[in-house]
Parts: sequence; C-alpha cells; structure tokens
Amino acid sequence: TAAERDKASVTLLNGKYYDIQLGAFANKANAKALAQKLVNAGFTDLSYQTTKSGMVRVVVRRVAAADVEDTQEALFDKGFTDQFVRLRKE
Repeated sequence: TAAERDKASVTLLNGKYYDIQLGAFANKANAKALAQKLVNAGFTDLSYQTTKSGMVRVVVRRVAAADVEDTQEALFDKGFTDQFVRLRKE
C-alpha cells in the first residue's frame, strides 16, 4: 500500500495536518501542468509552495492525519506514485 511505501518517512500524529508533495519543479509551468493533471483526476485541494531555492512544490494540502493513508492510496491508484508526506506548518 502507499502507506507501507511511505511509512518510514513520517510518523502521523493525531490532530495534526499534513501536505502530500507530488512534485517539485524549477519551472512553474511544469508545476502547473502536474496540478492540472491532479485536478483532472479529481484532486482539488492543491497548493503551490515555493522553496527558498526557487523550486515550486505541488502538494495536496492540509490532509488530516486520519486521512493521509487513504489520500495516498487514492493518489497512487490514479498514477501519482511519487509522494512525500510532510507535517504541515500552521
């Protein structure tokens, strides 16, 4: 499962929210193209995050800890296999 594939990278904490990163790009047009594919697949709660180095991350944002594994599975089932889960900074 997606949860097993990602289990080592983050410990989910109840009551916390997470972002699931699906890509990071130097070119914002590439980030927008991935975001459009996600929208077309039914994922709409997306965000762009720009790093200090200028990379643009595409994330499914603010996923509750209880929903992270199901969201990862849904993404994986739609072909979005590169995923990185990060605790959301509020």
